[in-house]
Amino acid sequence: MHTIKKSMNPQKINIHDPKNVKSQSILIVDPQVDGHHLTWIRYVTTIFLNHNFHVTLMTDLRDQSRPLIEDAIADKLNDICLISAFNENGHYRGGNCLNSISLAQKQTPSNHIFMNELDLVASTCLRKTAIGFYPPKTIKGAVSGVYFRPRFLSEGKFSFSNMIKSIGFRKLCRNQWFKNIFLMDEQRIDQIARYFPTVAFHLLPDPWDGDFSINQNDARSALNLPDNRFILLQFGIGTRRKGLHLVIEAMNTIPESSPVFLLCAGKLSIDSGLRDQLERLEKQNRAIILDRYVSQQEEKLCFCAADTVLLPYVDHFGSSGVLSRAAASGKPVIASDYDLTGWRVHQYELGLIFQSNDSNHLRSTINIMASMDERQRNEFHHNALTFAQSCSLDAFERALVEPFNS
Repeated sequence: MHTIKKSMNPQKINIHDPKNVKSQSILIVDPQVDGHHLTWIRYVTTIFLNHNFHVTLMTDLRDQSRPLIEDAIADKLNDICLISAFNENGHYRGGNCLNSISLAQKQTPSNHIFMNELDLVASTCLRKTAIGFYPPKTIKGAVSGVYFRPRFLSEGKFSFSNMIKSIGFRKLCRNQWFKNIFLMDEQRIDQIARYFPTVAFHLLPDPWDGDFSINQNDARSALNLPDNRFILLQFGIGTRRKGLHLVIEAMNTIPESSPVFLLCAGKLSIDSGLRDQLERLEKQNRAIILDRYVSQQEEKLCFCAADTVLLPYVDHFGSSGVLSRAAASGKPVIASDYDLTGWRVHQYELGLIFQSNDSNHLRSTINIMASMDERQRNEFHHNALTFAQSCSLDAFERALVEPFNS
């Protein structure tokens, strides 16, 4: 068992020595700590450890981030090797993320390199590869990872940028740089796999875990929420891209006498004008704002307390972890009709959709949901729990590990 390494240059490990090696070794790469990243670091690290991999984690060990990382994997720290993606000056070791990965691979050679988010390096890497500048050779043939938003693989309309990325991606595929690429889009994976037959593509669900069955009244009491209102949950980082401005605009046009109430949970990143409007709703007893990092337990309480979960994303390409959590709690959603998230809500009958970027349509859809009878809501509840099984942490674990064992 290898203990945590505090140095940025850990001792090189001989992966061929049976004393040091489990069945396989893997370098997990995730140098980010915002949004879903801490949760995914915990998920992926735990799963590979549970399947007898020797795990090295390359992540952000700078002073402001290290406590978050250590808290996320507190019970695993003695089972893994930690490497910082950044040097003493706060910059990527080697000048960029791919070079930092290459240095980590040299220091603790691993059978596999797994990037929790390929998107982090994809755009720049693919453009450079298109004109002949390949990634470091030390990582060739070892790279796997999750590609959250491969727009150039999925968008139907032509663009010069997408063409360049496609050329670079085809070069990397043809020269066997990748082992496994995981996509989270069941609409498009078969088509993409046909376009690039030399790469193993796998469908990966957007996972949830924990207890989302807390009694609604108990959850509301724990969060000091009213027990007689129709509560909408806007969860996650509060930005325009996530559609928070649409929610505020819709709430402003809903009569104060309406039972509709907004729970906004997650760190806000909005301008002062929108913040003022949101705070005004709170003063009117029409909203509660949790403008901070929300703990895992509070997350469960938020979903269980809500009547409906909002997904008003603006031009959001790709999957939604919030949708998975809404499904786990059995709650219907109101989602914009854009791309994969809107398609899933419609396809699996998980709630209602509205025209993307249209606050008036969002308001009318909220009113429809709030006045829906029990039979209709029960149908959404049943569909949500069925969908939740397809994206549980167990389902995620099976999909993630199987390609490495085949």
